Amino acid sequence: MERVLIAYYSFEGHTEKIAEEIASRIRQNGGEADLLRIRVKKEPPHAGMGKFMVGGWMALTQKDPGILNEEIDLDSYDRIFLGMPVWAGNAPGAIAAFIRKTHPQGKDFYLFAVSGGGDDKKTLSKTINNLQGNRVVKTISLQQGGLTDVLDAFVNAPVSEELLAEVQKYIDENYEDFEAEEATEPEEAAEVINAAREAMPLRDAAPSAARPREAMPTGFARSQETVYAEHASYAGSAPAAFELDEGFSELLFQLIDERGWKDADCYKKANVSKQVFSNIRSNPQYLPSKTTVLALAIALELDLDETKKLLERAGYAISHSSLADVIVEYFIVHKRYNIFEINQTLFEHDQKILGSK
Repeated sequence: MERVLIAYYSFEGHTEKIAEEIASRIRQNGGEADLLRIRVKKEPPHAGMGKFMVGGWMALTQKDPGILNEEIDLDSYDRIFLGMPVWAGNAPGAIAAFIRKTHPQGKDFYLFAVSGGGDDKKTLSKTINNLQGNRVVKTISLQQGGLTDVLDAFVNAPVSEELLAEVQKYIDENYEDFEAEEATEPEEAAEVINAAREAMPLRDAAPSAARPREAMPTGFARSQETVYAEHASYAGSAPAAFELDEGFSELLFQLIDERGWKDADCYKKANVSKQVFSNIRSNPQYLPSKTTVLALAIALELDLDETKKLLERAGYAISHSSLADVIVEYFIVHKRYNIFEINQTLFEHDQKILGSK
């Protein structure tokens, strides 16, 4: 059984909450997780301006607050998660002090930072520098009170180097980075926008003559919100006023019935929440996100053509100008339908993972 340590310093409880969620996921996966809250002698005030001024000064100077925890044997753990809040763009001095006290060597570390903004590469970079002689396997920045879907991919052990190499080869052969190309010519832009709009037909709606057509970048990837905005502005109506020619939910539940599954068999395997799946079940016009549709396709073990068909019913398509799409396509083509393995690979490439919470 894998043994994992989750050590963290938490001032207001945000980092502690994430640490507990990480421990829960490790235990669900059959591992043993020990939580260790780093306790210190000196902390800034918990209210008023002193909270920010003293806390910021302690972080900037990396003042050693004095670690109260007893000696801990890091060698007894297979992996170590180290969590921290972000103060003035830095980790609190407690983190560096903890590293000095435990002086780890040759260990695998997973670093997580929690802040109001959720993007703390500088903080993590400084902590990595303090961990010389160890391997930092993964890092993640999380926003206080934000969604934690990405924790599943962060927590799981990384996929093999062999698999990553195979995926990279597939990316090199299929990924088309249109962002690096020059702007599309007007005639080509018109063709792109027309083709994109024809891919999402409207019912009883004609183009507004007063609305100019704007060029759309090649390889444009539409979010669900963009799909709604495009239809609403182009047709001059609210999202509820349009529907796809053929129902996404109709096809989805047909595929589930063909397998003799219950709803729970599908959404659990797809890493999709019961609430999102209930929305699909109760509202035939509900359009889930593209990552949710792909997750359902993986759960159903659809081949590439079947996956494209399911995506089309929801108004999406697989594009070789999308790195995430190319990665998912690799797994479908090679019939590797492990959602967690796919999400690990997407995570390694800084792409949004499949599923929903």
